[in-house]
Amino acid sequence: IEENKAIEPTRIKGVAIDRPADLVVRDLKETGLRDASSFIERYLYQKNHVTRLTGEYFGYQDCEFILSGEPNVDVVNIRFPASASWRELYSLYTQLRLALCKKYGSIYMNTDQVAGISENLESVDNLKALNAIRQGNASLQTLLLNRFDNHAFKVAIAYYPNDNSYHVAVIYYTPKGFSRSMSAAK
Repeated sequence: IEENKAIEPTRIKGVAIDRPADLVVRDLKETGLRDASSFIERYLYQKNHVTRLTGEYFGYQDCEFILSGEPNVDVVNIRFPASASWRELYSLYTQLRLALCKKYGSIYMNTDQVAGISENLESVDNLKALNAIRQGNASLQTLLLNRFDNHAFKVAIAYYPNDNSYHVAVIYYTPKGFSRSMSAAK
């Protein structure tokens, strides 16, 4: 990092996220996002410093935005619509990984591993790949660090047991959020 260069804030849809949640939510709603939960759910989420919104991202409608952090938002998990097609999931994962890598920096850690599958991941049997993800025998994620500062981004294909679905997710971390995430992983 250049000594006199100010660190740019992590932005989603042009909105700086390393600020109090009410300001970030207000500004994200101005970009067209909307509340994703009922009044009761919003109350419970806010009590736990989490906010859920929904809207368009990267050309996909109905993405879920989960904002967390206290006192400022420091992690935003964007979950793309569910798919039961391995080829769709892998294609979106690859597109997002390349787009974010081009925009923010080089790949730091890439863990595209599917146990017991040696063929090209693009042409893997649908059921075999999805079962590997669900059973924890697969890990497809790329962690990118911004080449100019400590902001981080993760692209992953994940299974969500609460709604028995598969999603591609992009997670944006501020420097504080990334540090907290790495500490929790230890």
